[in-house]
Amino acid sequence: MKIAAAVLILLWLTVPVAAQQQHKPEMRAYSYLVYWKNARIGYQESTWKTETVDGEHRDTITDETYIKIKRSFDGTTFEIKESTSKVYGPDWKPLSQVNERSDGGQKTRTEVVYSEGMISVTEASGQGKPVKFEITLDGKNYMDDQQAFAKLKSEGRLKAQERLSFDAFSSSDKALVPCTWIVGQVATRKAKTGETLKGTSVSVVQGGARTELLLDDNGLPLWVWSSAMISAERVDKIPVPFEVESPPEIKSSMEANAVIPGDDTQIERMEIHFKFPVDDGDGVPPLLDSNSYHDVVRWEKGKQTGYAARLKSQRLPEDFKAPAFPLEKVDESAKKFLAATPMCESEDEVLAAKSADVVKKCKDARDAATALCKFVFRYLAKKSGNSGTATARQAYDEKKGDCTEHAALFVALARAAGLPARCVSGTVYLAGKDEAFWGYHAWSEVWLGRWVVVDATVNQVGVGARYLFFQYDEPGETEGSGRTARCLSNDFTPIIDAYRLKGRDEFRLENSKKFEFR
Repeated sequence: MKIAAAVLILLWLTVPVAAQQQHKPEMRAYSYLVYWKNARIGYQESTWKTETVDGEHRDTITDETYIKIKRSFDGTTFEIKESTSKVYGPDWKPLSQVNERSDGGQKTRTEVVYSEGMISVTEASGQGKPVKFEITLDGKNYMDDQQAFAKLKSEGRLKAQERLSFDAFSSSDKALVPCTWIVGQVATRKAKTGETLKGTSVSVVQGGARTELLLDDNGLPLWVWSSAMISAERVDKIPVPFEVESPPEIKSSMEANAVIPGDDTQIERMEIHFKFPVDDGDGVPPLLDSNSYHDVVRWEKGKQTGYAARLKSQRLPEDFKAPAFPLEKVDESAKKFLAATPMCESEDEVLAAKSADVVKKCKDARDAATALCKFVFRYLAKKSGNSGTATARQAYDEKKGDCTEHAALFVALARAAGLPARCVSGTVYLAGKDEAFWGYHAWSEVWLGRWVVVDATVNQVGVGARYLFFQYDEPGETEGSGRTARCLSNDFTPIIDAYRLKGRDEFRLENSKKFEFR
């Protein structure tokens, strides 16, 4: 085999230069319309180029995507543009990837280099400095999606009930995540444009979420449906000019069935439940876990299933003693949350200077966290910025943002001050005088000798029992990924059964459900 390969290379080298230049790359083009529920919100145009580079087979797949969405709580509309180019070598071995994303006023560039035993990621958002991540492949069964399809096809396993499990790279999580492909039947689907699409159906469970695919003979999608209710369908061409007449609203809040009186920081305990299908397994984790935020049980009654949770107070005890500031010692497990990330630019000179100014008179870590929380609460206007999700520096420059920007800015300022901090997401109970609701929410945690909840949106260090925890939104933290998307597609609506305020007896709502919590 070595001799044959050498001969082939020699023959290629002896071909006249003019003849080499006459060999043109093979180009294929694909177009997709993108929907959220049944509303058309965008499109994607893809190209697949096959060529020979330095005597080696090379495939490049490029995607150009445009999406327009509107948020329900403030009616803000965002345009998202994304360009991705991924280069493959022989046997669909990934070599490199470049992604450029424009989310309103926020621009992000991500470069990925695949090498033996390592995936290197360099990402920069807005004015932030590039941040590099390295993912080690040692001992991992890493595979790319195109490699997975090629493997199933070459082994004659593109048939119903065949399964393939491997470790996939998630560019959003900056980590390897478990992935399982479950092959279905050859199927047809009627596109919303009226076209008939025929291919191999595959259910993909990756990063805690499920995606349904219909693939052509080359492993490229004909139809895609995600658990966030976003779908895409291949079409002959994109309408020109392309218009989104009425972008659908993303449901970000749900009306609560009870208004708990008084100060929400005084809620010691709250019991809730909600309907939810049994959809975990095959790598999809339970929607909720028992942890410091809540105790959780799965319930079933007839054909109905769901979760019940007993939420715990996150207030700091009266005898809590924070370590001196600046911190002299940090637990090893918390040190990684001192590093800058593309979203939380703690090394930014402007943010570092502001952090130092805010905490300059603080004597202990709690005082420092409280000062930073208060600053962010007062500094940022409570309204949408120019992006769906802005970085800490962009939020600082625009002086406005929703809960996501409040969390990011607090975390960046805390890290700049030497306090480990991390971004968190889930849902939270909020109440006014006569109304209450549950909303998808982002907040923070800061390390003050132990992890303490901080919600800069409402200026609270230590909070009441009203938070449902989904996940940590940090690079490399994959636990809980996909939970928000699963809630959006399953009409997630918590029902309050009981609550207890500090110094008072439990109040249980009439006809409420009662569950046995461990």
